[in-house]
Amino acid sequence: MAKPVVLGLGNPLYRDEGIGIHLLQRLRQSGLASQIKLVDGGTGGLSLLPVIETAAQLLIIDAVNWDKPPGTVGLFSYEQLIQLARPRLSPHQVALADLLALACWRGKLPPDLVLLGIQPADIRPGLELSPQVKAAIPVALEQVYDIIAFYFGAGWHC
Repeated sequence: MAKPVVLGLGNPLYRDEGIGIHLLQRLRQSGLASQIKLVDGGTGGLSLLPVIETAAQLLIIDAVNWDKPPGTVGLFSYEQLIQLARPRLSPHQVALADLLALACWRGKLPPDLVLLGIQPADIRPGLELSPQVKAAIPVALEQVYDIIAFYFGAGWHC
């Protein structure tokens, strides 16, 4: 039986660009992996298509450049993600939008998916998160847990 999937995206070698991976590591430490499939998607690519197509529900966590103050946390539906993909939400967002469109075309898009995005402050090379994004971690984790409890528990709807 398909499990709900939390897919963390990003490159932790570029500071805030790696927030999806940082949050995924925190979720692994919480013990959620027994109930939910936690996937480190790195910087995306075609290899993620099977993960997307076999998910019962899909929560994607990524750095998102949507012209908000650094550290702002937002939720995006599939429709919003596709509309906003034109101005590139993140360095690998176009690839993600293409993967989701391909899964939809093949009739295998998860019926319920959401993107949790965090506005980066600094995506230069480095391992440390910026203070603004580091401060957003508790808010982002709270939203992830709310999504898991609400959507994963009772049929996930964006």
